[in-house]
Amino acid sequence: MYKPSSEEIKKLPTWAQKMYADDANFNEVTQLYNAYHVTHPFVKTYHTKYYQRWKRKVQPFVQSDGSYTLPSAEQILAQNAGHARNVKEADKRSGSWSLLGPVQVFESEGKKGHTQTNIYSIEQSPTQPNIMYCGTEPGEVYKSIDKGATWINKSMAYNFGGGVSAVETVYDNADVVIAGSGLGIFRSEDGGDTWANVLTIDYRNIGEIFAHPTLTSRIFATTDEGLFISEDQGLTWAQRFTEKCYDIKCHPVQKNIMYLVKNNPSRGICEFFKSTDTGVTWQLQSDGWFDTVQVGRNDGGARLAVSDAAPDMVYAYLIG
Repeated sequence: MYKPSSEEIKKLPTWAQKMYADDANFNEVTQLYNAYHVTHPFVKTYHTKYYQRWKRKVQPFVQSDGSYTLPSAEQILAQNAGHARNVKEADKRSGSWSLLGPVQVFESEGKKGHTQTNIYSIEQSPTQPNIMYCGTEPGEVYKSIDKGATWINKSMAYNFGGGVSAVETVYDNADVVIAGSGLGIFRSEDGGDTWANVLTIDYRNIGEIFAHPTLTSRIFATTDEGLFISEDQGLTWAQRFTEKCYDIKCHPVQKNIMYLVKNNPSRGICEFFKSTDTGVTWQLQSDGWFDTVQVGRNDGGARLAVSDAAPDMVYAYLIG
């Protein structure tokens, strides 16, 4: 789960505003939350769900004064390398799904979950369509080898640091999997059996991972820290933009043409860019694109879509 936009936060009850602050104090937020629900009937919302997850995440690190410091990405990755999770083998390797699935979910530390959670991302290999991967809200990656009929957990021994918001296979090799989560980007080259952290981004969002279909060594990642590009199937990464980037797609037919949406922090809006050289250079496309100088405007992100049915059409959804 991710923080709402600053404009939305301003409209929330005080307990929620305090919770979303960068310097949130556990004791203060808890007291305000409890006091609010003494005088207001409880209504389950995105923010109450966020509170429960925030509480579980930070509580082990809270000091007596209510302050807390979450472990760094390096500390969590060191724990990943140092030990496997203490779970039964049957639970570690199974995750049966049905039309109402998943039947069993896990929290980020490998414990059995008690609530249903969201699927954040899903991928079907374009060249091996029987193979699928999905990323979940508690921070796990599941794999199917029968087009989604059954699923198996492939990440139980790893802490990805949050929900897996993006998952992608290399175009011509379904065993090379790239996953994006709260600690950055993880890579597997054995179908998810083992994972390595290849790009560390502390507690930031990975919006999209896109493996190019013709330049199969080139992979793009849109993140809160900008646009990153890999030229070796995700082993190493170079930063192309530093502003928040939300989504990236390529033309369904002319694969050298690509589209990108990213933040303009000085103007507080989302902008649309186009590349005609497979993502090497980018040009701003402002003709007909949404623009505003309204006071209080907010860029909450964007998503893109293209379709084989109308290859020259680009769909954009702006949030904010």
